Formats: sequence, C-alpha cells, structure tokens
Amino acid sequence: MLRIFLIMLLCSSCAKTVYIAEQARGQFGLQWNARTNQEMLADPNVSEEHKEKIKLIETYRQWFFDYWQRPADGIYSKTTLLENEAVTWLVIASPWNEIKAREECFPFTGCFPYIGFFKKQSAQDWVKKRQEEGYQTWLRPVYAYSTLGHFEDRILSSFFQYDQYELAELVFHEMFHVMYFLKNNVDFNENIANFFGEQMAREYFKQRQDPGFEAWKERMKISGDLRQLIAHSARELQNIYGAKKLTQTEAKKVLDEYVEQKLRPALIQVCEQAKLQKCKIAEGEWNNARLAALMTYEKAADDFTALFKTHGNDLKSLLTYVKAKEKEFQYSAQKDFTDFLFSDRMVENSP
Repeated sequence: MLRIFLIMLLCSSCAKTVYIAEQARGQFGLQWNARTNQEMLADPNVSEEHKEKIKLIETYRQWFFDYWQRPADGIYSKTTLLENEAVTWLVIASPWNEIKAREECFPFTGCFPYIGFFKKQSAQDWVKKRQEEGYQTWLRPVYAYSTLGHFEDRILSSFFQYDQYELAELVFHEMFHVMYFLKNNVDFNENIANFFGEQMAREYFKQRQDPGFEAWKERMKISGDLRQLIAHSARELQNIYGAKKLTQTEAKKVLDEYVEQKLRPALIQVCEQAKLQKCKIAEGEWNNARLAALMTYEKAADDFTALFKTHGNDLKSLLTYVKAKEKEFQYSAQKDFTDFLFSDRMVENSP
C-alpha cells in the first residue's frame, strides 16, 4: 500500500497530492489507533452501550461470512474511537443546469462522483472552491465507508449511533463492497450494495423472528417511498433542465420553484400519510448536488427489486447472475454496466 501511495503522489497534480497525503494520514490514523474488540469489551471505561454494539457487529460479521460461505478475515475485528461524530465529510458538486455529479479522478483507483475528507475544514474549503467555479455543492457527514479490502476495515465509534437494524444493514452493505466491487462504476456499486445490504438484513432478522422486525420493515418501506419520490423528482427536474439551455440565473429559478412547489410538498405529504412526527428529509436545502448524491445510491433500486424476483428472491442466485453478466459486459461495446445489466428489463418496459 505504501508503494501504491507513493506512485499516486508522483502521478497526481499538486492539489491532489496534498489531498492524497491528508487522506493517507487520516486512514493510517484509523488503523493505528484501533484496539482489538476483546480489549474494548474488557475495558471498564468503555460504556456498556458501546460494548453491546461491538458484540452486535461481531455477530453480523460472522453471519455474513457464514451466509456467503467465505473464510473469516480481519474486517471489523478491531475498533477505533473517533474524536468526532463522523469519520469523514463527503462533498458532491453538480452544475446548475444539470443533475450530474462532478467526477474526481485519481491514478489507479479510478473516478468517483464525490470526494471525501477526514478534516471538515478541508471539505468546507473544497466546497468554497467548487462554488467559486460555478457548481452547486452538498456537504454531508459520513459515518461508515469501505476501503474495499485495501486495509483491514475497523469498527468505528460513528457506527454506534445506529440501532440494531440500521447497524446490520450498514455492516452488510460495507462488507458486500469488499466481496464485490466493479471498478469505475460507483453508481452501480452503491446501488447493488444498498440492495444486498437491506435484503441481507431482512433475511437475518426474519430468521431470528425478531420482535421488532415488522416495525423495522415498515420504517424501511416509508424510507424507500421517500427515496423513490426523490429519485423520480430528480429525473423529472433533469428533463426540465434538458428541454432548453439555461443560464445559472434561469436554472436557479427553475430549481427553486420545483423544490418549493413540488418536491418539498410531496415529501411532506408522504410523511403525513405515514404519520411521522418529524419530516427531516423535507427540511434544509435541496439542490442538484444533493439530488445527484441520492441518485448515486438509488438509481437502480426498482430494477434490482424486479431482477431479484426473477431469481426467486435468492441473493446468491442474483449475485451469480450479476457476475456472469459482468463477464459478458467486458466484451460488449457498452460503457455503463447498469444499463447493460438491466437492458432486457428496459426493452420489456419500453412502449
């Protein structure tokens, strides 16, 4: 990893060299400051609540290995206590007249529709720079991420804010990234990890006849309805942008009117129908960058659900199929694996 890091520095611009060096320090800090789970569980200074979360993660981790019949490795065998609530801060940038995340590319690792920072101030500096260049931005905290097997991922204290159901979904999502990841297809990777993480959590709690399983499923349904509404709105707004060339002033007017007249009221309506006491998702700023970020995770949700059904709701069968299609994709002329994977479904749904 040190050799790769040095090569990346040599192949990067000055700004990205500074960025890579800062990220390396942050990642090495997570690795270096970790303690074994056994040490954490034996430490009287660690709260019982945190110990229970560590035990849960160990249980989920082992279930994942057993489910996929994989030998256990060191992932989540150690814990790092963070100084902050979040582990990193993510910045997404998008043009004013298009819902499209600006890509950030690096040697060897490829391109990503976002960029992450261990230091919040660095993320804020990046936001300011992108805004000066004429982009909309969205900055959000990140509580978990995967190093894709390049490092031995740690349990982070930022995980502890999640309840047992959210925690299971998070662990399965991040561990799935290590098991399967398609280079330069970030949208696809996040969509498939989202889908498998949720479905594995469903299987896990259903097998155990968990008393809170039904209530959690209902929460997931409401969350899914909200995410799909936002995804539909993003596509609708993108069509409005695409209908004509807009200046930044014109695009801002279109965005503001759409958010206040359509998106926000629709979100509030879903919350009211679900009898939610708070509707946080309807609050705050909605812009192209925030919509682009959500599309990274939700673009193919319906397609995965439909494909899952054709495989008898069997995750192992579905993953085998995806891997087979990936081999076909390598010899095709298509550039987007998501489009290639669901091409048959697109034909079926076309008018």
